[in-house]
Amino acid sequence: MTAHRFSHNVKRFILPIALVVAHSAIANAGTISGGTLLSAADADQLETWAGFSDQDFNFIYGGDNGASTAGFHAAADNAGPTFTIAEVTFSGFRYLLGGYTEASWGGGPNYQTDANAFIYNLTSGIKQDVVNSNAAIYRHTSYAPTFGGGHDLRLGASGTIGGATNYVYRSSYNGSQNLLGNSGISTFSVQRVEIFTSADAVPAPAPSALLLSLVAFCGLAARRRVSRPQ
Repeated sequence: MTAHRFSHNVKRFILPIALVVAHSAIANAGTISGGTLLSAADADQLETWAGFSDQDFNFIYGGDNGASTAGFHAAADNAGPTFTIAEVTFSGFRYLLGGYTEASWGGGPNYQTDANAFIYNLTSGIKQDVVNSNAAIYRHTSYAPTFGGGHDLRLGASGTIGGATNYVYRSSYNGSQNLLGNSGISTFSVQRVEIFTSADAVPAPAPSALLLSLVAFCGLAARRRVSRPQ
């Protein structure tokens, strides 16, 4: 076999491996562990809105309409920053509403300050800061996740998920629409609520060391093949 032909075969051997290794390095975006509501595209959107790099989203709670708020609090209280995703129906359409807070949920009753809290409609691609960051979330044992004073977004009260009149609200003084595109209050039905924590995704190992080893090995093999006595 000529040196040129052997070198060509070496390239054919290395290229697929290089592509696989490179792909594994690129595929270091965050993972979603558990839950049913959060898609990869929606996770990417939440990362962008929160100003995060790639994140791992860790499912810690899921409750359907009528579930006790005790389950939510048992899972989410003192868990640190969280993303809430709620599947709701409004005027015959399905939406994914929710909110992000860096303050921990708790029993309360009290409001918590969070300058970085915001609420969102993932289906429509709408993000809004809470109206009053000094009342970013409302903590109460009988309430589901509730954002803002008054409130901006409520997903349940009276001890159950979706167990009361649930709504999004934007006060008229700020002149903006709510998450469902209306002014004032829009009520909706809650189908399911899920809570996720997040952490920086662990990057995949850099491919350079493995690729260099493969190239060196194949180069050495090629040298030996070319220099073999005829």
